[in-house]
Amino acid sequence: MKIAVDSDEAGIALENVLIEHLHALGAEVYDLNLLGHMKVDYPDVGYNLARRVADSVYARGVLICGTGLGMCKMANKVKGIYAGVVTTCTLLKACVRAPTLRSSLWVRG
Repeated sequence: MKIAVDSDEAGIALENVLIEHLHALGAEVYDLNLLGHMKVDYPDVGYNLARRVADSVYARGVLICGTGLGMCKMANKVKGIYAGVVTTCTLLKACVRAPTLRSSLWVRG
C-alpha cells in the first residue's frame, strides 16, 4: 500500500519516527516533504497531500502538525477525502490495516 506522509514545522521531528514505524508495518511510504521544496504554511501541506490521495496517486496519507486540527480541516475540504485526527501509533496501525477505508487521511497532532 502506498502511503504519503508530510508535515508542517511542528511535525518534522515526529515525521521520521512515523515513517520508520509505517515501514515496520510493511507499508510503502513516500515523504512528500513540501517544506523542503518551498516556504509554505500548513494549509498548503494539507491540501497538497489530500489532493494526491483523492487523485489515487497514494492509497492513504498521513499529515503531521501541532494539533492535527488545522490539517484535518484543510484535508476534509478536498472532495472524496475523509480525514481524522489520530493520537496514537496503535490507532494508526488499525487505520492503515482497515480494508474498508478509501481515500483516507490520518492527521497526527
